[in-house]
Amino acid sequence: MKLFIVIVFIAHIIVHIQPFQIDDLKLTTCSDRQLSLQALIKRADVILSATVLSVKKFKSYSDFLEARISIRRIWKGEHLIPSRRFGQLTVQGIANPSICHSRAVEKDTKIFLLKLLKDGRIQLDSSLLSINLANLDAVSAYVQACYSILLRSLPVEN
Repeated sequence: MKLFIVIVFIAHIIVHIQPFQIDDLKLTTCSDRQLSLQALIKRADVILSATVLSVKKFKSYSDFLEARISIRRIWKGEHLIPSRRFGQLTVQGIANPSICHSRAVEKDTKIFLLKLLKDGRIQLDSSLLSINLANLDAVSAYVQACYSILLRSLPVEN
């Protein structure tokens, strides 16, 4: 009987250690599944790759989390990131059920598609992307296309 109680107690602890595995539910209510990767990249104000340093509750009454991240590379919106002290940034909206893959854990390195809120905070805009060749190519292609359009629009000096 004591062994059974210990097993139940340990199972209870294990279940509550990882309470934010929303991605595992494969929710159909997430809004970013309806858009292509190119559309999500275009919509984002800031695109960067970063490693998650810590994840904590945003406010005591909120179910959402915020993550402290260490920035590796910025593809888009560098001028929008306020006071990048020590190359770190706080991102809100982690574990948001309306975003398909928004769960982040410490030491994850992902591509973050972010939006700048009116009050200056930065929030997750769509699913966290794994760092793989397809995702890196998609982000790089978008940035290169924007850069070449910008260059073509500049006046040519003779």
